Amino acid sequence: MSIQKVIKNNYCIGCGACSYKNNNVTLEWDEYGALAPKGNINELDDEICPFSTHHNESSIANSLYEGIESLHFHQKVGYYHEIFAGFASEGKYRENASSGGLTTWLLVELMSKKLIDGVIHVGLSKSNEQLYSYSISESIEEIKVKTRSQYYPTRFDNALENINTEKKYAVVGIPCYIKAIRLLCKKNEELNISLKYFIGIFCGHLKTKAFSELLSWQQGILPANLSSINFRVKNSSGTASRYNIKVTSSSGVERMAQTGHLYGTDWGLGLFKPEACEWCDDIAAEVADVVFGDAWLPKYVSDSKGTNIVLSRNLEISTLLKEGASAQRLFLEHIDVDDVIHAQAGNYRHRQEGLLVRIKDADLEKKWHPQKRDFLLPPEVDEERKEIYRIRKIISNKSHAIFLEAKKKNNLIFFFFNMAFYEVKYRILTKSLIKNGIKYIYYVANYLKKKGVK
Repeated sequence: MSIQKVIKNNYCIGCGACSYKNNNVTLEWDEYGALAPKGNINELDDEICPFSTHHNESSIANSLYEGIESLHFHQKVGYYHEIFAGFASEGKYRENASSGGLTTWLLVELMSKKLIDGVIHVGLSKSNEQLYSYSISESIEEIKVKTRSQYYPTRFDNALENINTEKKYAVVGIPCYIKAIRLLCKKNEELNISLKYFIGIFCGHLKTKAFSELLSWQQGILPANLSSINFRVKNSSGTASRYNIKVTSSSGVERMAQTGHLYGTDWGLGLFKPEACEWCDDIAAEVADVVFGDAWLPKYVSDSKGTNIVLSRNLEISTLLKEGASAQRLFLEHIDVDDVIHAQAGNYRHRQEGLLVRIKDADLEKKWHPQKRDFLLPPEVDEERKEIYRIRKIISNKSHAIFLEAKKKNNLIFFFFNMAFYEVKYRILTKSLIKNGIKYIYYVANYLKKKGVK
């Protein structure tokens, strides 16, 4: 395992662990809208990178949670104390959130009770180079502003470098970012003392900048003119999964469309997915104290206001949540670990069945890849599923280059046309060609209607 091999073989996720307090390395945007290290990578520490360390999620989690009697264990989600489905009943937490508002509620509760002095999380960026970035919130008002899921590449190194080591913080991130920060804490005692709570987010995969640009361009706002995007605007009717995406141009033009009306919002396609995401087997942020996600379950998805799944590994956090429910500030009900797995069923298939296929294919090609946890992999995958995982990987890889060429030509139809060949193969394999073929025509026609907006 080697961080140099991770970088050179394009497995870097761009988290910022290797550039934290390191003047020899910087993270820069590549042509596809992803963050990548530049500079002297030859002396980087393998043990701070989530894809090169010999410490996997299981070994880190064992060092944190093994032996705590009240914790249970399931190999698909790791350790857990309590599992809930629910939402914030008080205030506007739920209204302003992507889902049930419980992530922000917990952060505010930790701050209100003076258990932390600040939160390190993602919010609107002050830089012209990016729409979102990591920063530090040191007031309840700041925490409440930085809400909702942002499907956008970010780095945490600059924010971590600006913490006050005399203060305590909660840090929020997707699984590989939480893992990377845990690894940094092993190397840096001040950081280890200052970071008190690790808040995880269930993750399907990350996106490059191109994802926001595609969503904007389809609504008539050119990538170069995109000034802001809200990835999760709730509908007042319909299901929780049918939310809106709102984009704003540099001239102030606003457009909004439902996910089902925009190409690329089918997470299974994996458009603009970094290669690193194909080599991650942690869905439930197994080294976080608590992890939040969407309750994609029949019982909850029909409620357009949104419902969270919460899996806690921290007794203190479990107590805060239960106290909130007892005071009717939260609505919580216990669910089973199988409900969590069911809510993320497609994600688990792709990250475990699909990962086995990707490992075997890479080994046949004698291509280096990160080591993964064998016990999570199935013994075998049937031939039809193998082809589905392979075409998904092709679609993901092709989307980067084809979209870049479409931007150079200033022609989104070029992207639609050239992606169609690969998507047809995928839809034939998934037996959904007719339904999604009609959708594809709709996406193109809908874009052509809005093409003139600046």
